[in-house]
Amino acid sequence: MFFKQWLPKAGDALPSLNGLSRHFTVQQYTFAAIGLDPKSLQRPIFNKILAVVPMLGLFSLVIPMIGYASLYKSDILKVTDGLSPVWEGVLALAKFFYFIWNREKVIQLLRKIWIKNLEGKESEK
Repeated sequence: MFFKQWLPKAGDALPSLNGLSRHFTVQQYTFAAIGLDPKSLQRPIFNKILAVVPMLGLFSLVIPMIGYASLYKSDILKVTDGLSPVWEGVLALAKFFYFIWNREKVIQLLRKIWIKNLEGKESEK
């Protein structure tokens, strides 16, 4: 597959899944797109630029939207239209920082799930 070259390759990463049991393929590519390797304990952030650029972009969108909402604070429809993407952005930033802050716990949980998936019977895959 062409996109496999973009996936991070850490020394302590878990083995890849074979056959039809590739349940985590989308998540693996999504994490790789933002510079994170959730399968590696040693190097969970493999590309700092890929990790920082989306967060800076999100910050650059959140701040003007807060300004827009404060400018039209007398019109409740415009405030709610302006603040809904702000809360989504704040939630995305909180998830990112939670992953960075608790990366050992999150990676251990992902490793347990990954290993259970590897140990599954052929009929379950």
